[in-house]
Amino acid sequence: SEFFIQFRGSLFGLWTKEKLLSPDRPVHHLEPVDYWWQRLEAIIKPMSLAEPAQSLKRICLLQELLIDALIAPQTPPAGPEDQAWLARARAILESGLEQPAEWDALARQLDVSYDRFRKRFTALTGVPPARYRTAKRIEHCQDLLQDRRLTIKQIADACGFCDEFHFAKRFKELTGLTPAQFRHRLM
Repeated sequence: SEFFIQFRGSLFGLWTKEKLLSPDRPVHHLEPVDYWWQRLEAIIKPMSLAEPAQSLKRICLLQELLIDALIAPQTPPAGPEDQAWLARARAILESGLEQPAEWDALARQLDVSYDRFRKRFTALTGVPPARYRTAKRIEHCQDLLQDRRLTIKQIADACGFCDEFHFAKRFKELTGLTPAQFRHRLM
């Protein structure tokens, strides 16, 4: 029911220097627990990557989780109805990642307006639905980058990015590396 994480090293030193991490606010209560638990499990689950690529991917996922946790609003615990709604919303957002998101259609599947969908999802997770979906698309891209037979352009197309440049830009924003740099580290 509780996790204790101790951070050290130059990366977290920089986070502390920039006041993203602070010893004055060492405890964060994040809800819904299931959502954050799934995110943490994604970091620690077995991966089919060789070292040092596996460690690099874990560090990138941890950084993304950490920043999302730091900016997440502190909300009261979600009830069973909210948890069920959120599970359904996540499943919808994670399907068809290769297609552009049709936000109004996604919201209709949950019987709400897009504005209500966006607000409720953000309130329950601390992350807007578009950011959540983009993170899932990038995770899928990371898996595809392991297959060296696929070009970066093919991966961009397969993941629904309008072009290779846009894909590389979004990938770097979320991972800190270009797709080519990420693939190179897999070697």
